[in-house]
Amino acid sequence: MPLVKLHVSDDLTPESVERLLADVRAVLIDTLSIDPTHGHAILYNSGQAERTCHPDRDGRFVFVEIALFSGRTDEVKADLFRGISDAVHRNTGVNNSDIIIYLVEADRSNWAGRGGIPFSTIELGY
Repeated sequence: MPLVKLHVSDDLTPESVERLLADVRAVLIDTLSIDPTHGHAILYNSGQAERTCHPDRDGRFVFVEIALFSGRTDEVKADLFRGISDAVHRNTGVNNSDIIIYLVEADRSNWAGRGGIPFSTIELGY
């Protein structure tokens, strides 16, 4: 049940937001080989007054948080990073050098859904 949180500047058009979220979900499904009904993405935006970085960097930088079950190989995680970064760049115009990705892995026993059922007790197919 991967979850991606995208923190972006508030200057994206509704169409760009829709495409970005769809592209990110597609990367999750393809790269992690998960069921197409799984995987979530949510976008948070903030204006320039709520963001700061070094003056040489793009103030429109994007911060991506990914939470998923532990156990993926470093190769799969690297593919996920590249795919997410490419989707963000393509839909926001932000240079890859200003896209930061943070991955948090947790054991299935630390996740629950479907009414509070631990995912460690549910067969999800991956």
